[in-house]
Amino acid sequence: MLPPVILCQFRKDGIDEATETTLGIYGCDLIQESGILLRLPQAVVATGQVLFHRFYCKKSFARFNVKKVAASSVWLASKLEENPRKASQATNRNGDTDNATCKSTRKPKLLH
Repeated sequence: MLPPVILCQFRKDGIDEATETTLGIYGCDLIQESGILLRLPQAVVATGQVLFHRFYCKKSFARFNVKKVAASSVWLASKLEENPRKASQATNRNGDTDNATCKSTRKPKLLH
């Protein structure tokens, strides 16, 4: 779990634990679907999800858009795992998953 100091920071932004969990799962679902559409190996997808969670360990869901961070995580993970994709591909595919193919049963009301 996160230290109390970090938890207090999230609570100051008005985000409860349930919303935080839902947004985290939603972001990981977006990353998974983007990886499938881009035909990326599962290692790239897993790296993207780790980057996504590490980002939100320090930053608040209230201040950074989940969709943009998920797309950025996919792009960066593809570079780190040596399966590069253009940034435009990662962001376009992320939009595709949100609109049409995302099978997530949890589509939360986003904060942005």
